[in-house]
Amino acid sequence: MKFCPVHCLLLSAASAAALCAVSVRAEGVPAGSVIQNTATASFTHNGVTQTVDSNIVSITVNETLDAALASQDGGPITSSGDVVLRFLLSNTGNGPETFNLVAEPAVAGNDFDLIVDKIAIDTNANGVYDDGIDTVIPGGAATPSLDADASIAILVVALVPASATDGQNSQLQLTAQAATGTGSTLADFTRVTLASDAMTAPVAIA
Repeated sequence: MKFCPVHCLLLSAASAAALCAVSVRAEGVPAGSVIQNTATASFTHNGVTQTVDSNIVSITVNETLDAALASQDGGPITSSGDVVLRFLLSNTGNGPETFNLVAEPAVAGNDFDLIVDKIAIDTNANGVYDDGIDTVIPGGAATPSLDADASIAILVVALVPASATDGQNSQLQLTAQAATGTGSTLADFTRVTLASDAMTAPVAIA
């Protein structure tokens, strides 16, 4: 004769809850989703198999903060004046989130540092900054809210200082961090090479 006492049933329910707690971190589960789980135990008494269900355990999925940021320029940019640097920001977390962006022109190894003019959203996704069309992100402000798995094209408009000379190189680093403040910080670079005969924005790819 086999018999599963009450404390064994309670243990089964607790174990199921622990397993459920692990599963809520899986990818593809939207933040705020409620996962319900019931453990079932079976036992045989006097030759009769019986089953007992535990109480329902409900767990709410927490938000996972994550993002991807990548330069879209495909290589060094050659320019003699203003430059427009292109990036793609993707929300790879499981809930809507806004992101803080910082363009850092002072990168170790630069021959000269670009002068950042503005950061904007490429509203019409043409890779060129269009005044009055593309949305400028004010300094200190965050991007609009991005749904999970959504992406936006980011433009960094920068100026080449007058002191820069032909053949010199510069990198600009763009970083993104979830405005909530506990996600990973993402960064990517774009290199600019100064050439007197190069095009101004839209820039030519070297």
